[in-house]
Amino acid sequence: MPFKTMGLADPLVQGILATGYTAPTDIQSQAIPAILDGKDIIGCAQTGTGKTAAFVLPMLHMMETVPQKTKKTKTRALVVTPTRELAVQIERAVRGYGRYMKLKTIAVYGGTNIDKQIKFLRRGVEVVVATPGRLLDLINRGSLNLSLVEMLVLDEADRMLDMGFINDIRKIVSELPAERQTLLFSATMPNVIKKLTESIQRSPVMIQIGQQHNPIETITQHIYPVPKAQKMDLLLHLIEREEMGSALVFSRTKRGADRICRKLNQHYVEAVAIHSDRTQRQRLKALD
Repeated sequence: MPFKTMGLADPLVQGILATGYTAPTDIQSQAIPAILDGKDIIGCAQTGTGKTAAFVLPMLHMMETVPQKTKKTKTRALVVTPTRELAVQIERAVRGYGRYMKLKTIAVYGGTNIDKQIKFLRRGVEVVVATPGRLLDLINRGSLNLSLVEMLVLDEADRMLDMGFINDIRKIVSELPAERQTLLFSATMPNVIKKLTESIQRSPVMIQIGQQHNPIETITQHIYPVPKAQKMDLLLHLIEREEMGSALVFSRTKRGADRICRKLNQHYVEAVAIHSDRTQRQRLKALD
């Protein structure tokens, strides 16, 4: 099913095609029609299945086709996500897909200047993507009014639970109008998340793609048992043999990440480390 046949607004379809996508993934094919129909949904799918577009596209369609209730620009959609980097990624997706729409969006998260965020919010922003802590800070300061939010998205809900944000989520939901559409996406569905959905959603449609904990079919996994002293040699060999244009290497410690990065650079492999000792500016530069 190509995106053109899903009933999405023309400027949005243009934005999708401009990003190079033509056909939706399984989670998108099932979630988008349900969301366009106004239903609350629970989307359970692994990373890499296209969850972001599954909620960003119908959200932008709503922005384009449903007039806002006030003349002054107000926040109509709120996306809450566990990490700064994911907030930036989602906000970029909103800008990319909505490039042919008149739309203001912002990602708000800790580790950056809150005064700049407040100044931007005062101008009026339709879509806010936020981490829980900074979002509550803005709410408590009276810098963000969520009374006209029409769509709430909780992305990576299980990770927010793991990171201890469940009570923050409840506080955020209490600031929203009762009449809204609530979308929850998660890779797994622990009991705490199930109880949360019962309290914040209305008869949600459950969409399950694949089996929980199993990798999606498009991911191939290999394991190479190797002595610790040879791990770097193996990494360099794989990068060269597989002709990797880009790779993400995980390390157990921050020092380990810095050490791996130095060794890769010594072998003329362009690499940069990202961890909690890096400033937010350095982290975003690393992702870029």
